[in-house]
Amino acid sequence: MVIILNIVKAIVEACRGSWEKNVIAYRRRAWNYRELFAESERIAAHLQGLKVEKGEHVALYFNNDPNFVFASIGALLNGNAVVPIAYTASRNELNGILTYCDVKICISNVPRPSDIDPNVMWVAMADLDSNIVLSESDLEREQRILSSISAAQDDIAFLMPTSGTTGKSKVVMLSHDNIVTNALAHGNRLVLGESDNFCVTMPMHFSSTITTQMIAGMLFRAELSIMSLPLVPKVFLAHLKEKRSNCFSAVPTILRQLFQEMEKLEAHEADLDHIDFVVVSGAPVPAELFEESKRVFRNAEIVQTYGLTEASPRVSMMGRGDTKYSCGKPVDGVIVKVTDVQDSTYSGRRIGEILVKGPNVMRGYYKDEETTGATIIDNWLYTGDLGYIDEDGCLTVTGRKKNMIIVGGANVYPEEVEEMLAHFEEIKESIVLGESDALMGEVPIAYLTLRKGMNIDVEELRRRCLKRLSAYKVPKKWYIMDELPKTSTGKLARFTLSQN
Repeated sequence: MVIILNIVKAIVEACRGSWEKNVIAYRRRAWNYRELFAESERIAAHLQGLKVEKGEHVALYFNNDPNFVFASIGALLNGNAVVPIAYTASRNELNGILTYCDVKICISNVPRPSDIDPNVMWVAMADLDSNIVLSESDLEREQRILSSISAAQDDIAFLMPTSGTTGKSKVVMLSHDNIVTNALAHGNRLVLGESDNFCVTMPMHFSSTITTQMIAGMLFRAELSIMSLPLVPKVFLAHLKEKRSNCFSAVPTILRQLFQEMEKLEAHEADLDHIDFVVVSGAPVPAELFEESKRVFRNAEIVQTYGLTEASPRVSMMGRGDTKYSCGKPVDGVIVKVTDVQDSTYSGRRIGEILVKGPNVMRGYYKDEETTGATIIDNWLYTGDLGYIDEDGCLTVTGRKKNMIIVGGANVYPEEVEEMLAHFEEIKESIVLGESDALMGEVPIAYLTLRKGMNIDVEELRRRCLKRLSAYKVPKKWYIMDELPKTSTGKLARFTLSQN
């Protein structure tokens, strides 16, 4: 494959000779590359008619839907930077992003809300011209599209609003070359191909979905089956049982929900024997869930990954055939190192902050040079994540610097305690936090949910923990809850509890 560091040009190069190959599937409808570009050019033409100039910012406000793909490619065709906005965003959040990101126009499936910033244009897909011309030859189409693209590889392709668990939002600037190189590196490690039908279960505004599923899928000619959100486990299971997809990506929470649905419906693992691989991203997968995934998907390879929006997002991932539990090795072109943290260990391993260098590292935070300068130093991206690299060069992520609990001067990593608790059959999920203590400075406390029909004695739990952990790492208080708070992405919302 010829590497062209412009997203749209790279897709055109990838689909040459395969314009009739299906690339998007949604419900019972499919679109091939020819139809994909016809829809995208319709949107680009509308933007041009509204005098949206190259370099201006176009927001997308969609649920998971093919129109998100068409609008993304259409805006990029017009030379615009795309601002994906979560469909679950509150009106206040939506207006805040539109204003902060200097958005010229927002494209959506829904009509303009009455309380949207009047300075921002709004286009509903239903209002676009429906005429699509498909009469030209493939060669004519290729030449016309390629000649109309003017964005350079360093131009910003996506402005990605991020919202950490603290609620503080930053906007990551990703260029064309950030995304193309990262999509290729991810697809190559995954051995993604045109025989794959990849089920999209994660929100399409995620950088992971955009780069490693949407763009990578189009570059490697895989078909993308898009699932509407919120993801209904019963519908997702039915999709997989019908053998409409042979692979998918999911956060750990989605896997847990799927397994619970299978148990409830008494579904058999044989129904999923056609699944070739499952990519786990968004959060570290606990060892017990990794093993359960291998049991349920008997013929599939479970590929754990590590990434962050600031890295486009893929940093490292397991390869097909890898069985060692880790986040794998860095993808092509990416260098990872770990800074030493004095006297800090995690399960006997010396750990440090994970630093990343490569063509995937963001251009910076939009309108925030100070934070950019504190995050990218000498071309190294300081991730804020902690981990270690083993003797085989595989990365293991152990937690976040900000999560660390300091007990009488000793460091406690909540993820280590949570991973240990996951081995107890009674415990479904856990969050370990630090609580102020007059003597020790901080002590760990734990919030738990239990598996259906099970109970646990707190004193017995404490005794079990003391057999596995140093005494200062064992939670001093235990709170058993019906449910633990989660973010809109399905991750455990650690800081929601810490702020209560």
